[in-house]
Amino acid sequence: MLENYSTIRKMKIKAFELENWYSKYEFSSKYNLSASGLSPYTLRDLTNEINFLDTPLYYCPATGNNKLLEILSKVHSVSTNEILLTNGAIEAIFISQIALLEPKDKMIVVKPTYPALYQVAESFGVETIEWKLEFEKDFKPNLLELEKLLKENLPKLLVINFPNNPTGSRLTKLEMEKICNLVKKYNCYLLSDEVYKGLDSNFDDDYNTYKIYSEKAIVINSLSKTYALPGLRIGWIIANPEFIEKCSNLRCYTTLCNNYLGEYFAQKVLENESEYRKKGLEFAKENYKILEEKLESLKQKFNINYVKPQAGASIFLKFENLDDTENFCAEFEKKYSILLLPGNKFGTEYKKFVRIGFGMQTEKLKHCLDLLEKFCLSFE
Repeated sequence: MLENYSTIRKMKIKAFELENWYSKYEFSSKYNLSASGLSPYTLRDLTNEINFLDTPLYYCPATGNNKLLEILSKVHSVSTNEILLTNGAIEAIFISQIALLEPKDKMIVVKPTYPALYQVAESFGVETIEWKLEFEKDFKPNLLELEKLLKENLPKLLVINFPNNPTGSRLTKLEMEKICNLVKKYNCYLLSDEVYKGLDSNFDDDYNTYKIYSEKAIVINSLSKTYALPGLRIGWIIANPEFIEKCSNLRCYTTLCNNYLGEYFAQKVLENESEYRKKGLEFAKENYKILEEKLESLKQKFNINYVKPQAGASIFLKFENLDDTENFCAEFEKKYSILLLPGNKFGTEYKKFVRIGFGMQTEKLKHCLDLLEKFCLSFE
């Protein structure tokens, strides 16, 4: 998998405005009201039942330790040679697109979404076509529009992110099956970022993307969001063994392997993955009730509109009175040391939006929302 390396050397990757915003504010702000995941577990939370002090800090195998791979194979009903462990989902996204795409390829990308899902590919000459989730249509995926885009462009790859960041839009099992049938019809690969999967109460409507379209589906997941363990930096790719081998070879030139303790804790957590998933979902649901009550008040006083998220732990608010929310977010952080994410970090067409997360500790969430209401009512 060395044929793309000359392309990699020529890449001029666009500034990652979203992550640059976090670099500027995240670790100096007192509260992060913009985070898209859940309040992370502490080491103490994990060590009540886990003895790790005598764990030697070896290298991990490049593909991941065998025990962790076996656990993931059971969770996802796949074989261990259809899984590659990565350093978070961000590395999985990077090496998947490098392994698959060539300059002048076309790919369709759901928008809005996390910019890493398309900016890397764009940097080495891939043409991206937007499949938009529209606020006016409750951010619901329009499959008729998707088929039109597939038919007109015949792309090599479709990139989706459901449950969606930042909107909280989700897919039903039937919708995912229809998407897989569409990409199969047009001989297209599917990259499905599913890091928020599980933060969704419709378990009876669940789906296994890779099992539906094992020929050309690439599924990415991690412990960062649903499992509230971003600091472990454990992600994974699920794909056919040939593609996994290509990504594994590329990974030898990026991080090579994960950290040993991260995989050690991941193993213990995923042995009880349904318990962690259920706990995270219940926490998000209760916090959303608090958020919605506050937003209903603000909606009348400050002309804020929103679509209720169907999954995940974030909401994309539309500030009808503002042309661009970046100054609003910067001033709010300056006054109260509370971080919000302006919508322009997802693209210029989202300047009126702000992403708010509701996965933080409940009492802190209440405190931050009270101050947000106060600030909104005084903002000019």
